[in-house]
Amino acid sequence: MALVIGMGEYETISPLANTRNDAQDIAETLEEIGFDVTLGIDLSLTELRSVMKDFSFRSETADLALIYFAGHGIEVQGENFLIPVDARPASNIDVQRQSVSLKDMLEVVERARVMR
Repeated sequence: MALVIGMGEYETISPLANTRNDAQDIAETLEEIGFDVTLGIDLSLTELRSVMKDFSFRSETADLALIYFAGHGIEVQGENFLIPVDARPASNIDVQRQSVSLKDMLEVVERARVMR
């Protein structure tokens, strides 16, 4: 199983030109080699958390679970955060509240049986 996310059309921070295409290309390649792919493009925080929750549940039965994220990320107080397209980060607290920590993203695949 694979969760592939491409964030490019940010509302308040610099948009990214190639991230969505990169995610789509990765998703297609993974599907060609047999992965069950969940593709998310330009997700809001609510959508991202929903996709993560669903993928976490489904990955419990997977031997291999993979995550690919293309988009803005930032480190705040030693922790990395992945930025959804609707984030409006003006402070460290905004980043922490309006983004998903890398730690939380990695927990999504924690229950895969063999490899994550």
